[in-house]
Amino acid sequence: MSLRQQICDLLATGKFTARQVADQLGVQSRAEVKKVRDAILELVREGRVEGQIGEVPGGWAKLWRLAGSKNISVQDRLWRACCLKSQKGQFTVAELVPIVQGQKSAAVSIDYAKRFVRWLWEAGYLAIAGRGRAGALLYRVVAGKEKDLPPPWNRRAEKRKRVGQASPPAVPLAAGGTPALPTSPQARLDAALAEFGRAMVEIAGSCRRAQEIIQQMQDEIQAVKEQGHGEPADGHH
Repeated sequence: MSLRQQICDLLATGKFTARQVADQLGVQSRAEVKKVRDAILELVREGRVEGQIGEVPGGWAKLWRLAGSKNISVQDRLWRACCLKSQKGQFTVAELVPIVQGQKSAAVSIDYAKRFVRWLWEAGYLAIAGRGRAGALLYRVVAGKEKDLPPPWNRRAEKRKRVGQASPPAVPLAAGGTPALPTSPQARLDAALAEFGRAMVEIAGSCRRAQEIIQQMQDEIQAVKEQGHGEPADGHH
């Protein structure tokens, strides 16, 4: 990715001085910092970047932002920050918040960022790459997704769905009130997958994610059966 595009991606997340842009991009030498400043001025002349005087620690300075970035939502800023950090490897949620600088310092909270990042993971836009030294989860953008914009995340609707979510269906009872055991191989498989799904909810923390994993397993099992490796039908030996 070109330096100009990296600058645009960063400025889409908030307002920065030229020095802050250089720091975020990992630029250190004077020659490289000058390249960053020259690239910003070129983007200004093209109308892609705009500047204004703003307050920074210790005084006032020229702040640069992507032209029209006032209309970029906090979710889009967080997603762009994910893509930016993923260019250099893995990242934690805490590393995203300082990048997303809105009109107010409290434009995005760490709690909001954590829930949004978790939703990105559940939706298949992020992958968990491990844990950092302090135990924080490390994420990376799934290859190919950096070119996409994720669908809007409605946290209120998600909360309502989570609160009103129905309990897992009860196990049917046989005569005498004891749980009825599945008889056919397919029924036993479905029951085992359902039990696995309940366990996955405890591990993954998401019914939707558990359902996706189960569906993948079912698809793979079906594919094996279609290749002639499934179990023989009941009653035929």
